[in-house]
Amino acid sequence: MRKFLILSLSFLLFSSSVYAENIAIIDAGSTGSRLYFYQYETSGDSKWPDITQLSSKKVKPGLSSFAKDPEAAAHSIADLIDYDNLPDDEKHIPIYLMATAGMRLVSPLQQEAIYSAITTYLRNDTQFQVKQVGTMPGQWEGIYGWLALNYLNGTLQPGQTVGMLDMGGASTQVAYELPNGNETLSLNLGDVSLEVNSQSFLGMGQEHAREQYMNDKNCYPLSYPLPSGQLGTGNAPQCSIDTSALINGVHHVSVAQNSIPSSMQFIATSGYFYTASALGIADVMTPQQLSSAAFQFCHTPWPQLQDVHPDDSYLPMYCFSASYMSAVLTQGYQFSGTKSIRVLSKIDGADLDWALGAALYVKMSE
Repeated sequence: MRKFLILSLSFLLFSSSVYAENIAIIDAGSTGSRLYFYQYETSGDSKWPDITQLSSKKVKPGLSSFAKDPEAAAHSIADLIDYDNLPDDEKHIPIYLMATAGMRLVSPLQQEAIYSAITTYLRNDTQFQVKQVGTMPGQWEGIYGWLALNYLNGTLQPGQTVGMLDMGGASTQVAYELPNGNETLSLNLGDVSLEVNSQSFLGMGQEHAREQYMNDKNCYPLSYPLPSGQLGTGNAPQCSIDTSALINGVHHVSVAQNSIPSSMQFIATSGYFYTASALGIADVMTPQQLSSAAFQFCHTPWPQLQDVHPDDSYLPMYCFSASYMSAVLTQGYQFSGTKSIRVLSKIDGADLDWALGAALYVKMSE
């Protein structure tokens, strides 16, 4: 795997020996929790760290599913600890559990009970160094994702970065470099200083958004049976119009987007990637291409789609997701229909996951 070595830890510059250690990050998302082991390595010969993903494991459902059963939440985290794949010297590995949008929707008291049970398990039944267990602010989810993307892309330098678009299950994020912006966060990473605008919209992830349009016949394939008993009409353009009420009427996304530089390049990941791939779009898309693919897919009769894709459990969702995402891009973020956006899930074999950015940031902040 090709690695881009971008950020520095100044205290390592005085040593000529190789320095390496492991770090564990648990991405506690809305649909499941994934444990990543990373190795962080640098040497006196290079000021740039090398972060390599050693392994990962996911369990379902997400922690928010255990809002009324904290002990079950702790058991779900225990299921992640696969001792056959655990790096050596477990007691020397710091572990961070960072929950995202699913847990932001859980009451503070229920969150506290879940995190207390998980912390007790980690401290009493493992030898990890427990560094953090809690819910991560949406702004930081965007920042960590942006860091991971630019680190792997080799663009984590002022004026060279690309923007990040992430579509999760319960929230969606947009992050980009914006020098001298009014609402930016300053990141000081070794010798590198960056100004980042990161916005997160809770309730606008594709799963939570779709739950609000379960009976919108425009948003489901032709002849698809809706819970109401009606059949889908597969009217993708109208579905985009319908969902813009959520995007701008409820969340006012377009109001905050005047600051996005028109020349900024973006990479879209997570839900964007999986939806685009399912509709035959690879590597690069425009909002217009996504809208056209949605139109074609939605207008295909449901029985025909089932015949062509008999084993795809997400098949009913692509009509809504593609129509909704095209509206997010054009009606929300105010992108032109012809704006070119790369859609990726990996770069040089490494997962585009915010957990990598979190590992990078916490190590450089020590």
